Formats: sequence, C-alpha cells, structure tokens
Amino acid sequence: MSAISVASRWCAVSALTALCVACAAAVALDALAPGAGPLVQPLSSLAHTDCAWLWLVTVAAGTGGLLALAGALRRQTRSWAFLIGLTTAGIGLGLAGSCPADPWFPWERSPSLGGGVHCGAVGIVLIGLSTAIALRSRSLTMNRAGLWCRAAEGLYWGSMAGAAVYLGVTACAGRPPLLFGLWERLVLGSALVWSGLLAVDALGLHSADPTRL
Repeated sequence: MSAISVASRWCAVSALTALCVACAAAVALDALAPGAGPLVQPLSSLAHTDCAWLWLVTVAAGTGGLLALAGALRRQTRSWAFLIGLTTAGIGLGLAGSCPADPWFPWERSPSLGGGVHCGAVGIVLIGLSTAIALRSRSLTMNRAGLWCRAAEGLYWGSMAGAAVYLGVTACAGRPPLLFGLWERLVLGSALVWSGLLAVDALGLHSADPTRL
C-alpha cells in the first residue's frame, strides 16, 4: 500500500476512534436502557429513555467516524462513488440522530413528521452503506484486512437479506416483527465492523500485500 499523507492518517485515527466510541456507546445503551431488550427494540427507540444521551453519543460518533473514514480514503480510492456512498451514509446517520424514531413502528401507526424524517434518513444510510460496500473491492487495494472486510460484507448482505425476508414474512402473516432489533443490530454491527476494518487498513497496521482483495 502506498504511503498516505499525514492528513489522511489523522483522519484514519479519528475514524477508528470515533467508530470505537460509537460501538461502546451502543453496547452501553443496550445494557442500561429499559425496554424489551436488544432482540426486540430498535436501537433508535431507546432515544426516548433516560439513556438518550448514549443514543446521541452513538449517532454523533458514528457520523463523525464515517465522514472521517471518507477523508482518510480519499487518496487511496479509485472510485468517487465509493466515497460518495460513505459520505452519504454519514450525513444520513446524522440526520437520523437529529430526528429520533417514533415509539411505534410505521406500520402500527402513521409516523409523525420527525419519525418520517428518521425513516427516510435510515434509508439514506442503508443506500450509502450498500453502495460503498458493493464498490469496495473495485475501489480499494487493501492489505490483509481485506479478508476480514469480505467476511463483514458477507454478514452485511446476509443480514440485509434476512431482515427483508423476516419483515416480509411477518407482514404477510399479520404478526409484529418481534426480532426486528436483532436484524437491525446485525446490519448495523456488520457495517460498523466493516468501517473499522477500513480505518485499520488505512493506518497501514498490516503488512503490505500486493494481492487485491
């Protein structure tokens, strides 16, 4: 991997730090917030609890991490679409955090204005992340972290497909999606790990590997 500039390295350090903070805050939020538990409750619904500050930390750190990651990879990527995907996901996450989700699912009651904005922002995040993940192998030449990135990408796409099938089946059966929280965390968790691996690779913490992964 070619040497990266001091600015790019600083962005990579910032991205990795912010993503670790986001992960720690999300885990703490699940552990401390009251409710039905992480298998059932969407993470964003915990913004209405006494632990709302942890939700804000999670979203703010995640937003900063994705935007810093885009800055860190600017000199390394061969695709502007990849960078646009990362940046779009970061902006969408910030927007989702500024408008917390409603305490109910959109199919249970009509969403409020803020809830509608939140749902739209989540869609923007998923579109941005999916675009970046789909283009990663053609946009970056990575070191050994690329193998782990592939595993995280497989988990992301598998979680997206599983969530879509699960929501479709429960909707057709007229049942509430009691495991919505599980699928949400699988999607977001795999995306967070994937982003962290990109930041680690950008720092050059792995020995050079000429093979494009």
